[in-house]
Amino acid sequence: LDATASGIQILALMSGDISAARHCNVLDMDGHRQDAYTNIYDLMQKDFSFDVIDRKQTKYALNR
Repeated sequence: LDATASGIQILALMSGDISAARHCNVLDMDGHRQDAYTNIYDLMQKDFSFDVIDRKQTKYALNR
């Protein structure tokens, strides 16, 4: 639907990963625009407590 996370979007399409496609706006399942980087950051914060890592650093790491 848009290029909010183009690298992740291409990987989601190539792999056929429906969950990834939802998280990076390839598929619009609920009418809500997703932010893949914030979703991943939130999942990391849920499982681990990283006080020194923020969303910007998460995005940087995923794009490398």
